[in-house]
Amino acid sequence: MKHVKTINELASNITEGINKGAIKKQLKIIAKQIDNEEGGEGEPLNNETLQALEQEQERLKKMLKEGTLIDLRLVNENVEDEIELALTNWLNVLADGNAVKITDLYLENGVLLGTLAKEIKQGHEQIQQYFERFLAKSPIGSIDTFILQNFGDVCISDGTYTFEVDGENGRESVAARYTYVWKKENKKWMIATHHSSAQP
Repeated sequence: MKHVKTINELASNITEGINKGAIKKQLKIIAKQIDNEEGGEGEPLNNETLQALEQEQERLKKMLKEGTLIDLRLVNENVEDEIELALTNWLNVLADGNAVKITDLYLENGVLLGTLAKEIKQGHEQIQQYFERFLAKSPIGSIDTFILQNFGDVCISDGTYTFEVDGENGRESVAARYTYVWKKENKKWMIATHHSSAQP
């Protein structure tokens, strides 16, 4: 395992499945609420709520310091949360460095237009071959932006992410854009198409 701890038990709090960028964003929101003693809609907060926010703030800071991401792919009532968790799971499996496991997140006839690929990859065999080469760079990724389009059993997520990878002169940061087409099969969100390209 490389730099990221993976926890196999489902967490009761959905924030434990979010990525580092989302944790930082949540910490800013909580800090503002504590400083202003106001909730998200401007309502005053009592001492009990402030104490709970401070506890959550410390928990998130600890997660961020330890680099802990949770290995989750669960189905709940909120599709956006489901897709965010599926994407977080993809990042965690990628960090584990197992090409077979990352390939298993794609449909059997899934399509991959990888960041470093010159050709389109389709099917598990080609997708696994791509990741075997990419994982040699020990990639660690985090989500920077996220947009979701929900079409029922098919969803599309677009955004940007950043990878830390091994380069010629040590670790390098690579900013990229992504599009995932997700299809729900057997109550799990699987990747039908994944397009990733370096930021211009």
